[in-house]
Amino acid sequence: MEAIAQRSGRKDWLALWAYNRGVLERKLGKFPEAIRFFEQSATLARDSGNHPQQARALNAVGLVLARTGQFADALARHNDALELAQKADEASEIARTYRMLGFLHRNLDDEELAAQNIREALKHLGPRDVREGIALRGELSRSLLKMGQVDEAARYGEEASDAAMSLGSPPNKVNSFTALSDVRLAQGRVDDADLWSRRAAEQFNSVAIRDQVQIHANRASVARARGDLKTALTEARATVDGARKLGDKVLERSALDNLSDIELATGDAMAAMATRKAFQQLDKSLA
Repeated sequence: MEAIAQRSGRKDWLALWAYNRGVLERKLGKFPEAIRFFEQSATLARDSGNHPQQARALNAVGLVLARTGQFADALARHNDALELAQKADEASEIARTYRMLGFLHRNLDDEELAAQNIREALKHLGPRDVREGIALRGELSRSLLKMGQVDEAARYGEEASDAAMSLGSPPNKVNSFTALSDVRLAQGRVDDADLWSRRAAEQFNSVAIRDQVQIHANRASVARARGDLKTALTEARATVDGARKLGDKVLERSALDNLSDIELATGDAMAAMATRKAFQQLDKSLA
């Protein structure tokens, strides 16, 4: 793809190549490299007057910055992306930007504002934005669950899971199935939660590291609810290891929090204290 774009000399093609290379680096957990390619894509798109691609690249930069705790810089990129997408009247990118803003506010522990942005994103989806719609409904389910709105969270989780099964996309399946599993746990339906968790785990070898971490985290929650603390501990440790491999500080903070609770439940107070200390240090740096 790079060779074709270089031979053509077209900045729009080069912008598209740089963006996709950035996506690959991000999925490999190479965040500095991903940011470099995304910023390159944004510059090339700006020079060629391609506002939708520029917005998409800026959103990608913002996503990576947010995962590493650089929230103010991430917010600036998303706001710039939203302005460009609105100027170009690009509904799909407007929806995507609102989703990114939703993620950002969730990382700042403002689930209400996160849900508000995700709902706004849903308003701008077109008939072809099937995968985006699945992701949005899964994430909205998570926000609603954290706010205690379990019934509505279940509705969105079910909608996302039904659509994911029809589409067949492994990342969408992981996102929606784990979200619905978490809802079933909140409803006290542990067997159903385990069923959806296992369905998500079936996609493990077909998804990137971040989705694998999501699977480990969900499996840890289900195992703990079943009283299987040995499995819960193994999955929780895998969640922390995966988050660190990915370089996602926000995800690592959540993983450490869960691991500490499980270690305490197993009676290993020393390990729980060490993990809690690591959590507090990371939480302080993110704050």
